[in-house]
Amino acid sequence: MTTLEGLRALAHPTRLALLDLLRVRDTLTASESATLLGLTPKTCSYHLRILAAQGLVEPAVVEGASLRERPWRRATGETDVPLEEMPTDDPEMETAQEQFMRVRLHRDQALLQEFVAGHDERHAGWNSSVTMHSRTALMSPAELHAWGLEVESITREHVRRAELASSEAQEPVRLILYGFPQTMPGGRQA
Repeated sequence: MTTLEGLRALAHPTRLALLDLLRVRDTLTASESATLLGLTPKTCSYHLRILAAQGLVEPAVVEGASLRERPWRRATGETDVPLEEMPTDDPEMETAQEQFMRVRLHRDQALLQEFVAGHDERHAGWNSSVTMHSRTALMSPAELHAWGLEVESITREHVRRAELASSEAQEPVRLILYGFPQTMPGGRQA
């Protein structure tokens, strides 16, 4: 997603939630989405149409489905937002990038906090599998970029393997890894 309209479409918490739901369900109608997200069908329908306009979801062909309750499905496996490929001399694009990053960060943090606060019997057996990585290192922008690309490549391979080995033991999981310049008290120390 490298267009202004695409970034704006993704910079909304409801749309990110809809895309997440469609990662773990083959199809959803606006009414089903509304029930799962605690919203109105009209609201979900609106957001699904915006995602469809950007090619992120599409109407699904489901036998026996009524025309009134249109099922939707993801149009792509993953949604990449390669910020490095976007123009940086466009103030509107910069604003959209910042908004997308804020919304995405807020959503990811909320999901992590929800897991930690609500850890219960549903997640029994997952403690040894939960992973949280945090490192501080001295890197150039090019080194950070290369690191991110390697992590993404490994992540895609693990997702592909998990899809091929579908089982009842699988649950939706989220891997959150951030890489960014870190402000250090006293500046950079050697």
